[in-house]
Amino acid sequence: MDTVKPETFGIKVDKRKLKDVLGQTGDVDVWLQQSFAFKLQDDHLGQVTNFHRRLVYQKNSICEPHVNDLVDLHDLIIDSAKNGYTFSRDAFNKFKKKRKLKEPPIPAYETLLTINKKGATAVKPTMPKYKRDNIIDKVLFEVVNPRLDAMQEKLKSILSTAQTQDHDLARLYLEIQEREREDPVVQNVLSDLIKAFVPVFNHWNSVMNKISDWATDGANTLVKECQNLCRDTYSAIQPSRTDHATIHSWLKPRIPHEPSTWDLLKASAFYYDRHMKGTRSSARRPRLVFCVAGREL
Repeated sequence: MDTVKPETFGIKVDKRKLKDVLGQTGDVDVWLQQSFAFKLQDDHLGQVTNFHRRLVYQKNSICEPHVNDLVDLHDLIIDSAKNGYTFSRDAFNKFKKKRKLKEPPIPAYETLLTINKKGATAVKPTMPKYKRDNIIDKVLFEVVNPRLDAMQEKLKSILSTAQTQDHDLARLYLEIQEREREDPVVQNVLSDLIKAFVPVFNHWNSVMNKISDWATDGANTLVKECQNLCRDTYSAIQPSRTDHATIHSWLKPRIPHEPSTWDLLKASAFYYDRHMKGTRSSARRPRLVFCVAGREL
């Protein structure tokens, strides 16, 4: 490595000393400005790394001459900021052209990792063809991925019969409803509270029913916007009457910066009404419940 000259790879070397940068005036600001500009320039290390990884995959070798050249180039520009090296996009293009290197294909294992990262989709993705003589492909396709698939199937089997209802989360609402059953004002407030959840529920359904592919960026953006709007609508819900001693006391936080009794009651009622009360699976929305009232629950 010591015998490799940076210029061989098209790397420009800034050999100026500090006194050359400061000049006759000794202006430190000039040095700082040039230092930051030099440090912030793109060294294209990521492009070189990706090209090297894909070329190794294409050649199925870590010691092929052009592969070694990329290793030497990588080892030089990784310390470019300390050594005064500048490596431009044009220099990298010339480096590849001189060695007649074309963009290598994307390795099968990279494609598989991208598929796994996106998760389950409505359309089952086509699995890429892999090289059995490539160690990464072999381990990922024949060892790791089959075990991941088996684990997911096992989880689906276990979770298909799992119960998601938690009676503790509904207890506050049900206890207050029972305790205050003789008070018509409190009962009316609780009834109005349940009705106030309907716009939140309707908006959530209207957005979620439009999404066909949950793995897209557009779907993620839509879900986040929906969650924020539902949360804002939910947060704005207040008692329909506050001129009652019991209801008025609900609005006072017991501890500073902590949820009030009303906040906890509202979350408990929302959980019961939109998750536990539904008799059909389509009427239960645990994701909605925890996106909107998860903090208080």
